[in-house]
Parts: sequence; structure tokens; C-alpha cells
Amino acid sequence: MPSGLEQREYEHVDTLERGIFCIQCGTEAVDISNVPFGNKGAEMIAKAISRNNTLVGLRLCRNNIADEGAVALAKALRSNLTLKELIVSNNYIRLEGARAF
Repeated sequence: MPSGLEQREYEHVDTLERGIFCIQCGTEAVDISNVPFGNKGAEMIAKAISRNNTLVGLRLCRNNIADEGAVALAKALRSNLTLKELIVSNNYIRLEGARAF
């Protein structure tokens, strides 16, 4: 693991709805990987994290997120001061989405 990153205990959930619930209820680290919710789901998560002040880690791997969803997540990060680790590997994020971050 790269230096500077803490080992976090992630709460793994298997549905988008449960993941958003965990975010809203103050869970510190949430893993919503392998749930193919795409850009619409990413937009829902973005809305939840923009209002959150307890989440420090979020994994969104293999969720079919493309540029539109990445841009929504990046915008939400502007108002979230607590999230330290966002992992979005194995999605369909290209140049536009990467630049938004």
C-alpha cells in the first residue's frame, strides 16, 4: 500500500440504496463496488457526499461510471471536506472525467 494512505475498515454493501444509507448515517468508509449503477447512481452518491461530513473513504470500483458520473462526483467533492480516499478504478472514466477530479 502506498505510504500516506491509512488502512481503513470499509463497510461493504451490495446495493446502491444501502450504500447511500450508510453514507447518510455517518459510516466512515463505504465500499459500493461491483454494483452496476452507472452515471445515475454516481449522481445520487454525489448528492449524498456533498452533504456529508463524516465519510473519509469511498470505494466505487466496477460500477459502470463514465465521464458524466465522474464529473458529478468531482463537483460534490468541492463541498465535502472530510473525504480523504475515493477509489473509482475499473470504470469507464476517460479524459473529461479525470480532468474534473
